[in-house]
Amino acid sequence: MNNLIKKFTCAILSVLCLISFAACNDNSSDGSGAGSASESIYDGSSAYKPGDVINLSGKAAVVSAKGETLSAKKITIRGIDGNDYPIGGYIGPNALYRGNGYMMPSLITDEVFKKISDCGLNYLIDTKNDIAGATGEQVLSLADKYKISCYMRCNDVILLDGGASVSGAEEIAAALYPVVRNHEFFAGPYGKDEPTSPLFPKIKEAYASLKDAKTIIGETAKDLTMYVNLFPRLPGESLSGGTDRNYTYEKYLADFFACNPDYLEFDFYPMTGLANTVSSGWFNYLASMNNEAISNNVAWQGFAQTGGNFPDVPNQHRITNENELNYDVNSMVCFGAKGITYFPGVFPPEWTGITPEENCNDNSLINKYGSATPMYYYARKINKNLKAMSEYLVNSVWEGVIVSGDGVCTYSSSDQRYKMQNYKLLKSVDGDPSVIGCFNYKGGVALYVMNNTLTNHRGQITLNFDNNYEYEVIQRGITNGIIAESFTLTLEAGEGALVVVK
Repeated sequence: MNNLIKKFTCAILSVLCLISFAACNDNSSDGSGAGSASESIYDGSSAYKPGDVINLSGKAAVVSAKGETLSAKKITIRGIDGNDYPIGGYIGPNALYRGNGYMMPSLITDEVFKKISDCGLNYLIDTKNDIAGATGEQVLSLADKYKISCYMRCNDVILLDGGASVSGAEEIAAALYPVVRNHEFFAGPYGKDEPTSPLFPKIKEAYASLKDAKTIIGETAKDLTMYVNLFPRLPGESLSGGTDRNYTYEKYLADFFACNPDYLEFDFYPMTGLANTVSSGWFNYLASMNNEAISNNVAWQGFAQTGGNFPDVPNQHRITNENELNYDVNSMVCFGAKGITYFPGVFPPEWTGITPEENCNDNSLINKYGSATPMYYYARKINKNLKAMSEYLVNSVWEGVIVSGDGVCTYSSSDQRYKMQNYKLLKSVDGDPSVIGCFNYKGGVALYVMNNTLTNHRGQITLNFDNNYEYEVIQRGITNGIIAESFTLTLEAGEGALVVVK
């Protein structure tokens, strides 16, 4: 009997040893290129030290050093999760209206709002409808249904068009309270698009009164913001409303920041002139706006050009193609943008009859009939990618840009943050022209890599690091893992991808 027990015990121990051995040598992968052995090193509690070599899926990877975690500035929009990248559309759907002698259909429908949601937009700027009207209530109900945050006019208490007027905090609170209570995705008041400087005192008053009104309403209103979008760099007469030809853009920005805004937004459409060209000052402009945001301790976002031949500036901007829209959006991300607004989102009703019919079908994400345009599908691909990397983009702090090779656009300033050759673990960049935004992600390294051409659809960009690390690579909305010291990304013209050192 004793011998039988001994044999049984030995058999059990042998099995346990085999299981233990198998577990120790299990390099199974979840498809990301990293096995389960890597999990313990990312939570900050492991015994691994920077420089240690670990086995990940049969490959040797070096544990990277973690630097200082910096606090990222974000664009807060009520209804949008704090880890979601803001992707907006200016303007929203409009009700029945007369255009070019015909009654145009109302686009405030389930079908149109579903299209907007499916495109990947998470907020709208409704410049036509008011919270006090039945149409506004219809818009907000559909916005709630499809989880799309919506800025809307609140003209009874904040009016920044024409005869501008701003009510006191208590009146604003009384007007907004039922809307906030009933509509989770009401983002806040639509303030003003492209204000001239004489309007800034009223804008400052509106920001201050809204802040006090939020306190009166309580917790449900804490994320309300007011939407204001600035002019691009224009002559002083345009910025000052015709009052001062010597009024500079720098003064315009300084006066705006004195209003204590929630964030910085501006419109600049870089696709001008001949096809496959970009405004020569595009990178310089992005850098200057990024610097302004950093100096004033706010986040910024810009407009993406989903059209052209705009009626107010005919023949100045061409209708963009897919490469150009990619380039427009991804270059802003490289330079630190914390959100994107597509213009036009829905075709503006006032353009009907003054814009050629072919432009009506190309100018915007959704045309005057409520149908998706080619731009819609270009934007949907871009937005799928942005959504996949949202958490990284929102929580990263911009620290510089690498412009490698002679691309379609260059940067001419002496500011060294925009002339970097390397960044921390990244030692050099080879291959086709590229732009690389360099970010601190919770103390680690994140790189936003863009093909700096509009014609090369197989751009080969090689990243050379100082050791064998594990990376998370997000491209076209798909996440993959890589373990290497150097590797090459293949990017279409204007395409962007995110590389995060684990």
